Amino acid sequence: MSPEDLDAAMTAGAGWPMGPCTLVDLVGIDVHVHASEALYEKLREPRMAPPPRIVSMRNAGLLGRKSGRGFYEDGIWAEGGFIPYQNIGGLTWREGERQGTLVLIYRMRQLARRLVVPDSYYGAARRLLRDKIAAHDIHFTGKPLDLGVHDERDDV
Repeated sequence: MSPEDLDAAMTAGAGWPMGPCTLVDLVGIDVHVHASEALYEKLREPRMAPPPRIVSMRNAGLLGRKSGRGFYEDGIWAEGGFIPYQNIGGLTWREGERQGTLVLIYRMRQLARRLVVPDSYYGAARRLLRDKIAAHDIHFTGKPLDLGVHDERDDV
């Protein structure tokens, strides 16, 4: 079962606000392993021990949102959750005094997410977006996005 399938089952079927894989990526795989190890140490119940897959992910540096890779890795963590590149239907970039703000628009929904990019990551974020657009990992119809000028997508 994929992380997407598990998360979809738990949100749609059990009514959870977010799926377990999204939650662990958000909190941090290292934090989850540490908490599980502490519970196991105290309670000595095998079900409390961290699963081997999660431990190996932590050991490999796949920490979720904080490292950019975890259960989810081919997309962008934005305000409100993870968006796979293939689900991005449009985006715009707004520059501020000390940060840039990236607005991501879902391909199949009337929904946008916001990602605030601190100045220290500004150049890297723009390069990543240019590369993903050039490789067609992010693809949308209409006028191509120019990350340097205002266009109609700024009005979202």
